[in-house]
Amino acid sequence: MSYSNLTEFLLSKADIQPASSILDVGCGTGRELIKMGELAGDKAKLVGVDKAERCIEQAKAAVKKDERYTFMAADLAQQLPFEDDTFDLIFSKDVLECIVDKRGFLEEIHRVLKPGGQIVMAHYDFDTQVFDGSNKALVRKMVQAYSDWEQAWMDDSDGWIGRRLWRYIHGTGLFSGSMDSFVLIETTYKPGYFGYNRVQDFQDMIEKGFISEDDYGTFKTEIEELAGKDQYLYSINSYVYSGTGKR
Repeated sequence: MSYSNLTEFLLSKADIQPASSILDVGCGTGRELIKMGELAGDKAKLVGVDKAERCIEQAKAAVKKDERYTFMAADLAQQLPFEDDTFDLIFSKDVLECIVDKRGFLEEIHRVLKPGGQIVMAHYDFDTQVFDGSNKALVRKMVQAYSDWEQAWMDDSDGWIGRRLWRYIHGTGLFSGSMDSFVLIETTYKPGYFGYNRVQDFQDMIEKGFISEDDYGTFKTEIEELAGKDQYLYSINSYVYSGTGKR
Protein backbone atom coordinates (compact mmCIF):
# COMPACT_ATOMS: atom_id res chain seq x y z
CA MET A 1 0.00 0.00 0.00
CA SER A 2 1.31 3.42 -0.92
CA TYR A 3 1.39 6.72 0.95
CA SER A 4 -1.72 7.84 -0.98
CA ASN A 5 -3.48 4.69 0.24
CA LEU A 6 -2.50 5.63 3.79
CA THR A 7 -4.06 9.08 3.37
CA GLU A 8 -7.26 7.52 2.05
CA PHE A 9 -7.30 5.08 4.96
CA LEU A 10 -6.85 7.84 7.55
CA LEU A 11 -9.54 10.03 6.03
CA SER A 12 -11.94 7.08 5.85
CA LYS A 13 -11.89 7.11 9.66
CA ALA A 14 -13.33 10.65 9.73
CA ASP A 15 -16.91 11.69 9.03
CA ILE A 16 -15.83 14.69 6.96
CA GLN A 17 -18.93 15.63 4.97
CA PRO A 18 -21.10 16.94 7.83
CA ALA A 19 -18.19 18.70 9.60
CA SER A 20 -18.47 22.47 9.37
CA SER A 21 -15.11 23.11 11.04
CA ILE A 22 -11.98 20.96 10.70
CA LEU A 23 -8.58 21.42 12.35
CA ASP A 24 -5.35 19.71 11.27
CA VAL A 25 -2.80 19.93 14.09
CA GLY A 26 0.67 19.59 12.61
CA CYS A 27 -0.61 20.13 9.08
CA GLY A 28 2.78 20.41 7.40
CA THR A 29 2.31 21.58 3.81
CA GLY A 30 -1.44 20.93 4.03
CA ARG A 31 -1.59 17.64 2.14
CA GLU A 32 -4.22 15.92 4.31
CA LEU A 33 -6.24 19.07 5.01
CA ILE A 34 -6.49 19.82 1.30
CA LYS A 35 -7.77 16.28 0.72
CA MET A 36 -10.33 16.81 3.48
CA GLY A 37 -11.37 20.02 1.79
CA GLU A 38 -12.17 18.07 -1.37
CA LEU A 39 -14.60 15.97 0.66
CA ALA A 40 -16.04 18.71 2.89
CA GLY A 41 -18.88 21.08 2.10
CA ASP A 42 -18.41 24.38 0.29
CA LYS A 43 -18.90 26.32 3.51
CA ALA A 44 -16.62 24.22 5.70
CA LYS A 45 -13.95 26.01 7.75
CA LEU A 46 -10.60 24.28 7.27
CA VAL A 47 -7.76 25.29 9.60
CA GLY A 48 -4.19 24.02 9.66
CA VAL A 49 -1.54 24.79 12.29
CA ASP A 50 2.11 23.82 12.27
CA LYS A 51 5.28 24.89 14.01
CA ALA A 52 7.24 25.21 10.74
CA GLU A 53 6.55 28.56 9.07
CA ARG A 54 8.11 27.30 5.83
CA CYS A 55 5.49 24.55 5.62
CA ILE A 56 2.69 27.00 6.38
CA GLU A 57 3.78 29.23 3.50
CA GLN A 58 3.76 26.24 1.14
CA ALA A 59 0.29 25.27 2.34
CA LYS A 60 -1.03 28.78 1.73
CA ALA A 61 0.40 28.74 -1.78
CA ALA A 62 -1.20 25.36 -2.49
CA VAL A 63 -4.77 26.49 -1.72
CA LYS A 64 -4.35 29.85 -3.48
CA LYS A 65 -7.50 31.93 -2.97
CA ASP A 66 -9.78 29.26 -1.51
CA GLU A 67 -11.21 31.20 1.44
CA ARG A 68 -12.28 28.06 3.28
CA TYR A 69 -8.66 27.50 4.36
CA THR A 70 -6.69 29.21 7.11
CA PHE A 71 -3.10 28.20 7.79
CA MET A 72 -1.11 29.56 10.71
CA ALA A 73 2.19 28.94 12.45
CA ALA A 74 1.92 28.03 16.13
CA ASP A 75 3.93 26.26 18.80
CA LEU A 76 1.95 23.04 19.24
CA ALA A 77 3.49 22.47 22.66
CA GLN A 78 1.67 25.56 23.94
CA GLN A 79 -2.01 26.42 24.22
CA LEU A 80 -3.70 26.16 20.84
CA PRO A 81 -4.81 29.58 19.50
CA PHE A 82 -8.54 28.77 19.43
CA GLU A 83 -11.58 29.19 21.65
CA ASP A 84 -13.14 26.27 23.51
CA ASP A 85 -15.51 24.01 21.54
CA THR A 86 -14.48 25.32 18.11
CA PHE A 87 -14.06 22.28 15.84
CA ASP A 88 -16.27 19.39 14.72
CA LEU A 89 -13.27 17.31 13.62
CA ILE A 90 -9.61 17.39 14.67
CA PHE A 91 -6.99 15.48 12.70
CA SER A 92 -3.35 15.01 13.66
CA LYS A 93 -0.70 12.81 12.05
CA ASP A 94 2.83 12.10 13.28
CA VAL A 95 2.89 14.93 15.82
CA LEU A 96 2.42 13.49 19.30
CA GLU A 97 5.90 11.92 19.41
CA CYS A 98 7.56 15.35 19.36
CA ILE A 99 5.47 16.83 22.19
CA VAL A 100 7.01 16.59 25.67
CA ASP A 101 3.76 17.13 27.60
CA LYS A 102 1.62 14.65 25.73
CA ARG A 103 -1.29 14.76 28.16
CA GLY A 104 -1.32 18.55 28.04
CA PHE A 105 -1.40 18.41 24.24
CA LEU A 106 -4.34 15.99 24.28
CA GLU A 107 -6.15 18.15 26.80
CA GLU A 108 -5.79 21.06 24.38
CA ILE A 109 -7.21 18.91 21.58
CA HIS A 110 -10.16 18.10 23.81
CA ARG A 111 -10.64 21.75 24.82
CA VAL A 112 -11.02 23.05 21.26
CA LEU A 113 -13.11 20.06 20.13
CA LYS A 114 -16.88 20.55 20.16
CA PRO A 115 -18.87 18.27 22.50
CA GLY A 116 -19.20 14.95 20.71
CA GLY A 117 -16.72 16.05 18.03
CA GLN A 118 -14.41 13.61 16.28
CA ILE A 119 -10.67 13.09 16.50
CA VAL A 120 -8.45 11.07 14.19
CA MET A 121 -4.84 10.77 15.36
CA ALA A 122 -2.23 8.64 13.61
CA HIS A 123 1.45 7.94 14.03
CA TYR A 124 4.10 5.77 12.44
CA ASP A 125 5.75 3.31 14.81
CA PHE A 126 9.37 3.58 13.69
CA ASP A 127 10.50 0.38 15.41
CA THR A 128 8.20 -1.53 13.03
CA GLN A 129 10.26 -0.57 9.97
CA VAL A 130 11.16 -3.55 7.80
CA PHE A 131 13.93 -3.69 5.20
CA ASP A 132 14.73 -6.94 3.47
CA GLY A 133 18.43 -7.79 3.56
CA SER A 134 20.89 -10.62 4.12
CA ASN A 135 22.44 -9.25 7.33
CA LYS A 136 19.60 -9.39 9.83
CA ALA A 137 21.67 -8.04 12.71
CA LEU A 138 22.72 -4.99 10.69
CA VAL A 139 19.17 -4.24 9.53
CA ARG A 140 17.92 -4.51 13.11
CA LYS A 141 20.74 -2.22 14.27
CA MET A 142 19.85 0.45 11.70
CA VAL A 143 16.14 0.36 12.50
CA GLN A 144 16.65 0.45 16.26
CA ALA A 145 19.14 3.31 16.04
CA TYR A 146 16.71 5.36 13.97
CA SER A 147 13.84 4.50 16.29
CA ASP A 148 15.80 5.78 19.31
CA TRP A 149 17.25 8.88 17.59
CA GLU A 150 15.98 12.25 18.79
CA GLN A 151 16.65 14.55 15.85
CA ALA A 152 17.66 18.19 16.31
CA TRP A 153 14.26 19.60 15.38
CA MET A 154 12.39 17.35 17.85
CA ASP A 155 11.50 18.32 21.43
CA ASP A 156 10.93 14.66 22.28
CA SER A 157 11.07 11.32 20.49
CA ASP A 158 9.65 7.83 20.95
CA GLY A 159 10.05 5.20 18.25
CA TRP A 160 7.20 3.24 19.83
CA ILE A 161 4.73 6.14 19.75
CA GLY A 162 2.41 4.37 17.30
CA ARG A 163 1.77 1.44 19.60
CA ARG A 164 1.41 3.84 22.53
CA LEU A 165 -1.34 5.99 21.04
CA TRP A 166 -4.00 3.99 22.83
CA ARG A 167 -2.25 4.37 26.16
CA TYR A 168 -1.83 8.12 25.77
CA ILE A 169 -5.22 8.99 24.29
CA HIS A 170 -7.51 6.50 26.00
CA GLY A 171 -5.59 7.01 29.22
CA THR A 172 -6.71 10.64 29.49
CA GLY A 173 -10.33 9.56 29.93
CA LEU A 174 -11.28 12.45 27.62
CA PHE A 175 -12.09 10.41 24.51
CA SER A 176 -13.98 7.31 23.49
CA GLY A 177 -12.66 5.48 20.45
CA SER A 178 -10.82 2.55 18.91
CA MET A 179 -7.54 1.64 17.25
CA ASP A 180 -6.71 0.59 13.70
CA SER A 181 -3.46 0.01 11.84
CA PHE A 182 -2.20 0.46 8.31
CA VAL A 183 0.84 -1.23 6.81
CA LEU A 184 2.70 0.96 4.34
CA ILE A 185 4.49 -1.34 1.86
CA GLU A 186 6.88 -0.15 -0.84
CA THR A 187 8.76 -2.08 -3.51
CA THR A 188 10.04 1.05 -5.27
CA TYR A 189 13.26 2.67 -4.13
CA LYS A 190 13.57 6.23 -5.38
CA PRO A 191 13.28 9.82 -4.09
CA GLY A 192 9.89 10.70 -2.64
CA TYR A 193 9.20 7.21 -1.32
CA PHE A 194 9.09 6.83 2.44
CA GLY A 195 11.61 4.00 2.70
CA TYR A 196 14.07 5.69 0.34
CA ASN A 197 13.91 8.89 2.38
CA ARG A 198 14.55 6.99 5.61
CA VAL A 199 17.68 5.38 4.15
CA GLN A 200 18.98 8.86 3.34
CA ASP A 201 18.12 9.97 6.91
CA PHE A 202 20.13 7.08 8.32
CA GLN A 203 23.31 8.72 7.06
CA ASP A 204 22.82 11.60 9.50
CA MET A 205 23.15 9.15 12.38
CA ILE A 206 26.84 8.60 11.59
CA GLU A 207 27.84 12.06 12.83
CA LYS A 208 25.87 11.50 16.05
CA GLY A 209 27.64 8.22 16.69
CA PHE A 210 24.53 6.04 16.44
CA ILE A 211 26.00 3.96 13.61
CA SER A 212 29.36 3.67 11.87
CA GLU A 213 30.12 4.83 8.36
CA ASP A 214 31.04 1.25 7.42
CA ASP A 215 27.72 -0.11 8.69
CA TYR A 216 25.79 2.52 6.79
CA GLY A 217 27.74 1.87 3.60
CA THR A 218 27.17 -1.88 3.82
CA PHE A 219 23.47 -1.43 4.53
CA LYS A 220 22.87 1.11 1.77
CA THR A 221 24.85 -0.88 -0.81
CA GLU A 222 22.71 -3.96 -0.29
CA ILE A 223 19.49 -1.96 -0.40
CA GLU A 224 20.56 -0.45 -3.72
CA GLU A 225 21.58 -3.86 -5.07
CA LEU A 226 18.18 -5.32 -4.15
CA ALA A 227 16.44 -2.36 -5.76
CA GLY A 228 18.51 -2.86 -8.92
CA LYS A 229 17.26 -6.47 -9.09
CA ASP A 230 13.66 -5.36 -8.40
CA GLN A 231 13.81 -7.26 -5.09
CA TYR A 232 13.64 -4.33 -2.65
CA LEU A 233 10.93 -4.25 0.02
CA TYR A 234 10.20 -1.77 2.79
CA SER A 235 7.30 -1.51 5.20
CA ILE A 236 6.22 0.37 8.31
CA ASN A 237 3.09 0.33 10.46
CA SER A 238 0.95 3.39 11.12
CA TYR A 239 -1.43 3.18 14.08
CA VAL A 240 -4.65 5.18 14.12
CA TYR A 241 -6.93 6.28 16.94
CA SER A 242 -10.39 7.48 15.93
CA GLY A 243 -13.12 8.50 18.31
CA THR A 244 -15.12 11.27 19.91
CA GLY A 245 -14.59 13.65 22.78
CA LYS A 246 -16.32 13.00 26.10
CA ARG A 247 -18.08 15.65 28.15
